[in-house]
Amino acid sequence: MTDHIDRKEGGGFTGDTVEDSEELYYDMVTRLFKAEGFHNQHDALMHAAIGISGEVGELIEAMGFVEDGSGYNKTHIVEELGDIRFYLCAFFNICVDSQEYDVEGLKSDPVNFSPGNNRSILLRLSVESSGVLDNVKKGWVYGKDIDLLKTLNGLYIITYLIDTLAYRLEISTNETLRANIIKLTGKGGRYENGYTDQAAQVRADKVDEK
Repeated sequence: MTDHIDRKEGGGFTGDTVEDSEELYYDMVTRLFKAEGFHNQHDALMHAAIGISGEVGELIEAMGFVEDGSGYNKTHIVEELGDIRFYLCAFFNICVDSQEYDVEGLKSDPVNFSPGNNRSILLRLSVESSGVLDNVKKGWVYGKDIDLLKTLNGLYIITYLIDTLAYRLEISTNETLRANIIKLTGKGGRYENGYTDQAAQVRADKVDEK
């Protein structure tokens, strides 16, 4: 496994590497994800669902629709996988921590399909992320209860698919999480001083790419 943490040479990530003693990833997501200021939990879930869908699209673009793993930009793949994991973590945090959504006893149906080649994985990721977005949209727009089991099943499948893709590309989960932490909270990172709307708009980690 390689360790694509610092992107100073290629542009993008900035800041120092994160030691194992630094803030836990779960705690970082809880601190940075904008869950307050919405009218209800549906809005926060919509934020996470849109985030997942958008990042899946960027992952597909970064992969260049390749089937054999050649010709892609690994640094960008690591970044997009980290972004997807951020929104997945935020989504699960909202569901588990909110009194509005009781997930006790919920069990996802096992993933019983072959992921196929990389192109098949990317296609399935698109389908599943769109499905999650559609499920949440029905609660957000129509004010109806969200089919939480169906939504969580989709999230579990998305997790399984990005894990499979990362394994094939020899990218560890720790690598993507650490890269995401550095991108967001490292020196010169997007939210080095905590989340604000202004920091989200400025995107300090992308300054060199503008």
